[in-house]
Amino acid sequence: FARMGYQEAKISDIAEKAGVSVGNIYRYYKNKEEIFYSVIPESLPAQMKYMIIGKIDAAKDGLQAETALFQDITGAFIRFILENREKLAIVFSGTRGTRFERLESEMVEALIDAIKIIFPQKYGAYVRKYGNDDMPRLIYRNLFRLYGEVMKRDTDTAEAARELRQVNLYHFTGITTLFDV
Repeated sequence: FARMGYQEAKISDIAEKAGVSVGNIYRYYKNKEEIFYSVIPESLPAQMKYMIIGKIDAAKDGLQAETALFQDITGAFIRFILENREKLAIVFSGTRGTRFERLESEMVEALIDAIKIIFPQKYGAYVRKYGNDDMPRLIYRNLFRLYGEVMKRDTDTAEAARELRQVNLYHFTGITTLFDV
């Protein structure tokens, strides 16, 4: 699923990668969908959303990237991503044809809603100045795609962690300054 996505992956591909026969797969699973949801738990996207909203919430207190709290929040987020790297690679790029197909849009809307609550005055000023919130939506869509790309890259854990720290710094500093209008 991480390499091909849900729709493109066939039971024969899964069996080959697992080193078992197709018949053996059907012994344990009814279909590809059942395999997919055994790999990607329903709670995973919600956990990811919760952690990103936590980062946004921390920004409301004017945290600086060098503070211990920022480092703790970033460290927990990076550990979560690294512990779920393959699953998140699937969630970010291989869910077409599953219940998670609209996940990116749902996550973007949830984060926009969080910004409206956490930064109500700044958000209002931003919308008044620019007339809409299309750009933050675009930024968040691209943020999720960036996470997906980092997860799919063939890098070791230390390199992935360095890349994720860079993405988190970009997100943290970007979201705190975007609404300073």
